[in-house]
Amino acid sequence: MGYCMQIMNYNFMPAMPFLRCNCMPKMQIFPSLFGMFNPIRFTIPSFNTNPWSVFGWQPSVNYNNFMSFQQPVNTNYSLFNQPSNLFTVPLVDYSNFFNNLKKEKKAANFLNNGTPLNLSDAQLTAYGFDTTEKRNGFRQLKPQMQRAVVELSNYAKSQGIKITYASKRSIFRTRSEQEAIYRTARSGYAAKPGSSRHESGEAIDITIPGANKNNKNDPQYRKLAEKWQSMGYTWGGNWKHCEPWHFDLRTV
Repeated sequence: MGYCMQIMNYNFMPAMPFLRCNCMPKMQIFPSLFGMFNPIRFTIPSFNTNPWSVFGWQPSVNYNNFMSFQQPVNTNYSLFNQPSNLFTVPLVDYSNFFNNLKKEKKAANFLNNGTPLNLSDAQLTAYGFDTTEKRNGFRQLKPQMQRAVVELSNYAKSQGIKITYASKRSIFRTRSEQEAIYRTARSGYAAKPGSSRHESGEAIDITIPGANKNNKNDPQYRKLAEKWQSMGYTWGGNWKHCEPWHFDLRTV
């Protein structure tokens, strides 16, 4: 009886053989045993498990023509940069891959450390920063936070919601200002000095005239919260110690 062997490649496992003779149906050998005892696996590199499978690449082989020693469907070059009858690997432009990573990192750094917005006093007053102290507080926010606040403020205007701020401490705080708040605040409602997001310019406390800032279900606060969260940031109304007035730059 004549035997022939056909190689099948599967991601993350050794090649799986099938034995066939002229008078018997196709039989599959247990793949792990084949991987343990098959000497061909260790002598012919092309028979090894596809090392590129971790990237989701799987060779495209015309198995019907394989036994006739015809070329595979995919005619790219193999790992050894030679035409292969067993499997092929797509070529990758690694220069573009790393250039894209650099661009993404540069964009992220710009958001966090980029140029602050250059808004006039009149523009900031229209956004609710109606005193010199409040405007200075806005200018001390991180550039990404400045952009987020402006976007939220424009949305609030489009919905007929007026945004104001109780004081400069609702926008940006020094360490001493945070210490004073921490001493008088209810337990759990103020961050320890040195750890407040207001100190790093990454949070604001919003006041909406006529709305209940202590009620997370207040329609106006909910509308702003939905917008803020859709931008990918954190809303204090979802915290255990609920703070519907708190809008935080932390990502969800």
